[in-house]
Amino acid sequence: MKTLNIFILSKNRECQAKALIDSLQKHLQNTINLKFTILYDETHKDTQYHVIAYRKFLRDYNHLNFISVDYDNPPNIEDYFVSDEYNLVLPDTTIFTLDFDISYLFSITEYDILDLFKG
Repeated sequence: MKTLNIFILSKNRECQAKALIDSLQKHLQNTINLKFTILYDETHKDTQYHVIAYRKFLRDYNHLNFISVDYDNPPNIEDYFVSDEYNLVLPDTTIFTLDFDISYLFSITEYDILDLFKG
């Protein structure tokens, strides 16, 4: 079974990243192997509160893959993609509010598009 590799672009918004992960898991109807990678930028934390909150997020979600990046020199996200698997990039401001059937991924051809935001 293929894995859905989800890359979350996160900067100073650990609460939104948590909400995205929770909403995705809540509205996902069929099971598929999920692998989360959080590409986070901690170089421009405005206050000590953000630093402490993000460190707590890293500890609480230590089962996820975290990669520190510098969004002032944006990384090439495709460098992190896994060949022959599904790769999805989401900003941390995304949230899912409708149930969706992830099994539609298996019927997508090379030029098809699956809109997860339509349920």
